[in-house]
Amino acid sequence: MFQQREIGLGSRFFVFVAGKTNESHHSIVDQLRNADQVEAYSPADCDYVLVICPIASRVLTDVTEALSKAPNDKPIILVVMHHTFDPNLIITESRRQVQHQNVRLTVDYFFHQNKILNCNRNKISWREIQMFLGFPITRYSLLKSLIKGIKKHSTPQSELCCAHHLMTALPGAEEV
Repeated sequence: MFQQREIGLGSRFFVFVAGKTNESHHSIVDQLRNADQVEAYSPADCDYVLVICPIASRVLTDVTEALSKAPNDKPIILVVMHHTFDPNLIITESRRQVQHQNVRLTVDYFFHQNKILNCNRNKISWREIQMFLGFPITRYSLLKSLIKGIKKHSTPQSELCCAHHLMTALPGAEEV
């Protein structure tokens, strides 16, 4: 289901976007940042490259073109983005078609217009990235993300209510 974690891959990533995503890939980049990964602004300054490849024609054609233009001197996490409104779309996993020496992990994401779909496929892909990079998947890290989401997308009143309940339930949550 997922590829083996690359030991010592590092925490600095460079984003290479190989097509039009309508900015939807920013949510993936934000997830990496929230997981203490650091975005580098030059391929020379990164530990790995996050190649974002939206599919415009055929998977193999678009992926081959994207990888031919991407920085190739670093390990690559390839994010293949499928534009669809159907969160239950059945696809062949793109990793089966990728034969590139620097690609360490290939995942598929669904997006529509300018948003990543809230669907099982995308949750699986994010989980594969987490496992590959060796992120700890703990209750604390999940709640930390939840608290950040509450702070980012709520009113002050609902934020205080939800944050209060979380902090009383979890020792140390106030440090998030």
